[in-house]
Amino acid sequence: MHDTMILPARRFTVPLWLSAVIAGFMLLTVPVMAQPVPPAGNMPAHITVTATGTASAIPDMASLNLSVSRQATTAREALEQTNAAMAKVLEAARAAGIAADDMQTTGLNVQPYYVSGKYPNGERQQQGYEANNAVSIKVRDLNKLGAVVDKAMASGANGLDQITLTNANLQPLYDAAQKNAVANALAKAKLLAESAGVSIGRVLRINDASPMVKTMGRIAYASPSADAIASGRNDYISDISLTLELVAQKP
Repeated sequence: MHDTMILPARRFTVPLWLSAVIAGFMLLTVPVMAQPVPPAGNMPAHITVTATGTASAIPDMASLNLSVSRQATTAREALEQTNAAMAKVLEAARAAGIAADDMQTTGLNVQPYYVSGKYPNGERQQQGYEANNAVSIKVRDLNKLGAVVDKAMASGANGLDQITLTNANLQPLYDAAQKNAVANALAKAKLLAESAGVSIGRVLRINDASPMVKTMGRIAYASPSADAIASGRNDYISDISLTLELVAQKP
């Protein structure tokens, strides 16, 4: 007869670091469910291109800035003399065929003027006042431009700041420039897409900048009796940014 010895159960304590290792191993054996990839957004595959469109036209009108300035002992005298001279300039412009709606005062000011040269004791010496009156005139018939300038200068104007050649009806030119810009952008996008093996789809976004004008005409005014005009052409330019959807090419 064999004796059976039953030993008392011994209690083992698992170290904390070993528990962490076992728990980590058990987690590795648990199947992981695949998570769906979040969508990239509402915007489909697309391409964005920029392009420029131009519309050109020969100028058919001019805008010129004339001024009258006079000096006097008092501010009131300077202003009265300047205004009287400007009244004659405006009358001469009307006589040359300029409508009242095409003449607008752009500046009127009076300021003191001083003796030129070195000042004793470093202090400027005021000599009087100078008044200036400026007006903008639109000449809608370029054949009259020389006559308008001649008459204005002869009647008392002593300043011709600039002459700008422009066009009377600008909106059709701006519209044409924008249409050309869109056409150029579509052609560019199509070329790039086909080179990459895809096609362009619907238009997703259009951004356009404010149209601008590039004046090619030049004017040189030599004397009240001679004018030389090189009208050239005006370029009206529009820049746009176009975003289009990309689609797979049909087999």
